[in-house]
Amino acid sequence: MILGIGTDLVDPARFIRWQSYSSERLQRVFTTQELAAATVNGVLVAEKLAVRFAAKEAFYKALSAMLVTLGATQKTASLLTMCKAVEVVNKTWGVPILVIHWDSLQELFGCILPAVSVHCSLAHEREMVVAFVIISAT
Repeated sequence: MILGIGTDLVDPARFIRWQSYSSERLQRVFTTQELAAATVNGVLVAEKLAVRFAAKEAFYKALSAMLVTLGATQKTASLLTMCKAVEVVNKTWGVPILVIHWDSLQELFGCILPAVSVHCSLAHEREMVVAFVIISAT
């Protein structure tokens, strides 16, 4: 059963200026591992930052939909507050998965979240990045 769906479409050009941000500022949104994966030859790549950001926003939308559907909480949270609880990790064949830090989210929302599966698909080109996330009951 699908509990939430989220998608996000981003222009990577928006992230060109992020390449000059301090590490401290970037780590409000991205984990150290995500920043390393978005770096090529010592330079942050806008497309790689954008696709990771889009994944976090798509998850945020899917989780918000799930919480509303289940009537699980009255508390809301901003995307920025949730960013560190969601991490894009590349697995076998470079397939990205989302690692969700559920304990952080449960503390943030003040409720026990149900056991779910999170599925994501990410794609990027020079001028567009897309992320699609589905949360389903296990």
